[in-house]
Order: sequence, then C-alpha cells, then structure tokens
Amino acid sequence: MHHQWLQRLAVAGYAIFSFDFPGHGYSPGKRAYIKDFEEFLSAYMEFLHLVRTTPTSKSSTFDFGVADEGLLQAARQKPFFIMGHSMGGLLALILSQRARKDSTLAASFGGTVLMAPALKVDRPPEAVIYLIRNTVLPLMPSSIMPAFLSKSSSVPISAIIRDKDLADKVQKDNWGEAKGGIGWRNGMRWITASAFLRLMQNLPEVMSSSEGPMLVLHDPQDAICHFGGSERLMELSPSTDKTLIKMEDARHDIASNEPDTSASHVTAWLAKHGA
Repeated sequence: MHHQWLQRLAVAGYAIFSFDFPGHGYSPGKRAYIKDFEEFLSAYMEFLHLVRTTPTSKSSTFDFGVADEGLLQAARQKPFFIMGHSMGGLLALILSQRARKDSTLAASFGGTVLMAPALKVDRPPEAVIYLIRNTVLPLMPSSIMPAFLSKSSSVPISAIIRDKDLADKVQKDNWGEAKGGIGWRNGMRWITASAFLRLMQNLPEVMSSSEGPMLVLHDPQDAICHFGGSERLMELSPSTDKTLIKMEDARHDIASNEPDTSASHVTAWLAKHGA
C-alpha cells in the first residue's frame, strides 16, 4: 500500500495501522527470503493483537506513533478491517479466517479488503516443482530463480505502474543496489517460491471457508496476480456479502494507478459496513 493512497483513507476519517513483513521494507531479516509463510501469518496476527488489545501507557512502546492515547483507545472501539495488496492480499484473506475464530478479535472484525490479491499466479511445471523441492532447495535456497522460470519477475514495470516517472523511481528503489533502497526488484528466491507453492496448495480450501464481508478490487488484465483468482474466490466463498470490482487498466498497482477511484470504492464500502 502507498502512503499517499492511505492518506486518502485517513482524510476520510479512517485510522490506518500497517507494518512491514520480516525481510521486507524497514523490517529486519534477509531480504525477500521466506522459508515458511507461517512466520508472516504469525507476525500478522501478533500485530492485530497489538493494535486491538494491547494496553498503552506513557512507558509503553506500543503506541503506534499515536500521541493521543484517547484517540488510540477510540479507534479500538470501532470495527476493524483487514486489508492487503498482492502477496499481502493472499495473507489478508488467510488472516481474516483466523481473526473470525479469535475470541478477542471476532466480535469487532468488520471484513476484508483485497487489492490485486495473489490468488492465482503462474505456477511452474511439475518437473520444475520437483527440481525445487528435491535438488535446488537443499543446495542453494537463497539463490534467485532464473527469469524464464519466474514469469512474474520478468514482467516489465509498466505492467505494474502506468506513470513513467513513478515507475522509474520504483525501479531504482532496489535494496542492495540503491543507497537507502528498501524495495526488491530482483527475481524470486528458490526458497520463497517453495513457500508460495505450499501456501497455494491449500488455497481452494481457504477460499471455500472465507466468510464475512469482502471487497476485492482487481484489474482483469493484471499480469502479476491473475484476475481469475479473484473470480474463483467469488465463486467458492460462502459469504453472502462479497463484491468484486473490475478496475480496468489499473494494472497491478491499483493504488498508484487509480488512487481516487480505488479509494472511493474502499471508503464507500467501509462506510456501508459500519466503519
């Protein structure tokens, strides 16, 4: 999610809490190295508990940058929603299930907002999957997959961001190459690919048990995370309150390419659902 896009939600009166996954953004850890997504899911759930239930005080380190303790407490009295984009959208969907089953979170959980979620991606051939699990991983887990095996990593930046100047800035924000860079513009690591494959194996079951209010924004021509995954979610989810909005030519980075339209869709949906 982008700072300027989130500001639009803040101006509309919504409190936004966000964090960087391990090995991503400003969080410590080996860059883009994911051995098991359960580490991410556990961190996500811990973050939810910190935001929603951790008492604050003058000596507390869990004030999330909110100087007014009363404001933070007021936010905790409101329904909360889980939002995610791309890989974060996939994890947000899974975490929504866990939040609905959590005794301290379920009562105030309002629903899920997904933007271009990674619910369908290009899957390597079975022979490559066998190679990953039995040959490559034991020998060089942190190595980068070649582009011809990782289609998403070879997609041009123009398929993600429409504005050329912004695309150039994002392209240059590459950890390890640009001074102060925090982005990851390299291909996927073998170990991360393996973690993705394990997570995606259970995706039909996840979709089939995804209940509660749900909003999905997705470009039908998204070259990174295919639109068919969002369609499949609408088909399999037993939710009686689910909406899929086609964001034509928004590409993968919907927040950057269609900030006003996408923010309007999200804020209208949140208002309708009691936020």
